[in-house]
Amino acid sequence: MSGYQYRVIINGAAPCASATSFKAILTVNPLPVIVISASPYTSLFPGLTTTISSTVTPVAANTYTWLRNGVVVAGAVTGTITVDIDGLGDYQLRVNDLNGCSNVSNIITIKDSVNAKCFIYPNPTSGKFQVRYHSAASNVLPRTLTIYDTKGDRVFTQFYTIGRPYDRMDVDMRAYGKGLYWVEIGDLNGNRLAICRVVIQ
Repeated sequence: MSGYQYRVIINGAAPCASATSFKAILTVNPLPVIVISASPYTSLFPGLTTTISSTVTPVAANTYTWLRNGVVVAGAVTGTITVDIDGLGDYQLRVNDLNGCSNVSNIITIKDSVNAKCFIYPNPTSGKFQVRYHSAASNVLPRTLTIYDTKGDRVFTQFYTIGRPYDRMDVDMRAYGKGLYWVEIGDLNGNRLAICRVVIQ
């Protein structure tokens, strides 16, 4: 019934005559249509980022609210959002348009990209760095991180509980001196999963 014209007629008690209001036109605005898409990736590993962008029709957006796994992403209030390895999940955008109408977008899933490499950042480093290695989601088995110097001597060992793909393992080796070190990632049974190197300077 959008576009219909309406009046109200009020009949009072005698001797009052009836009164007719001015006309009012009913306008029903369409809900905004929101489409989101990710580029250039929907699968990430450490070091990669992707951008989720949006289009809103037929009326421009007034406010943007990004959701990850149904939870509002703090500070994300524009039509785009940048996602890194720590932001894996299902994304959706809620928009209020200039007419005050609200709707939500389709869902985009940003997932991990299975990669058997280990990643160290920053590298070279001053001694504090993070190590990341792919683990299946919900795999909470401990990981062993063992670090060797160039002579092959073991100088550092620590266990980490991994709860999501590419969960970070923080290392502080500022007390061990400068040089090249080998970082070995092992599983619960002592098997080597990956080895990489880090330079402390």
